[in-house]
Amino acid sequence: MAFRAGAVLRDLEMIQFHPTTLYVAGAARELISEAVRGEGAFLVNRTGRRFMAEYDERSELAPRDVVSRAIAAEMKREQSSCVYLDVRHFPAGRFAARFPSLDRLCHDFDIDPQREPDPVRRVPITRQGGSWWTSRGKRACAAAGLWGSGFQRLHGANRLASNRC
Repeated sequence: MAFRAGAVLRDLEMIQFHPTTLYVAGAARELISEAVRGEGAFLVNRTGRRFMAEYDERSELAPRDVVSRAIAAEMKREQSSCVYLDVRHFPAGRFAARFPSLDRLCHDFDIDPQREPDPVRRVPITRQGGSWWTSRGKRACAAAGLWGSGFQRLHGANRLASNRC
């Protein structure tokens, strides 16, 4: 619609990936909030080794594009279908108390996060490109009557989480 209205479009090839999606073969994919890593969860490979520090000094707290690329690289290096989100070091009951819906979801798949890490992988979640806007939020085109909503191109290739215009 924006293209047909004459809007300037940019970065249509950019796709953002969510780094941690519960990966259970044959089941629907469920996003695991980045807050879990913010709370202190580790990303580990199939041997249980943390790997994020090899990709970025911020480790698990790196931006989602960095974490997503690191997960993809680690899966390729290990020839594995997933990596793991590990909360076994959390005090007993902390994960369930802090993330009750996610804890229930894991248990629905017979995964006990206190005893075993959650299998995760990255998944595409949104396109980054679209109609181009100036830094002041104005359309950089003469498409009369065209309004933007949802995720508009303000942050380039790495949209900030929970940021909508």
